[in-house]
Amino acid sequence: MGDYCPEELKTGYVTEFRFIPHQTPEFEQLASDWHIKYRAGNLGVRHVG
Repeated sequence: MGDYCPEELKTGYVTEFRFIPHQTPEFEQLASDWHIKYRAGNLGVRHVG
């Protein structure tokens, strides 16, 4: 999925990914919430380039 970038991701983008068999809309909402919450920078990890 990459880093969360609201400018690049369209609504419902999580449905394009299969994380678990028979994933539900509720699971997809959780995955989206986690993606936003735990995006790069929120984990205390920084990339040094």
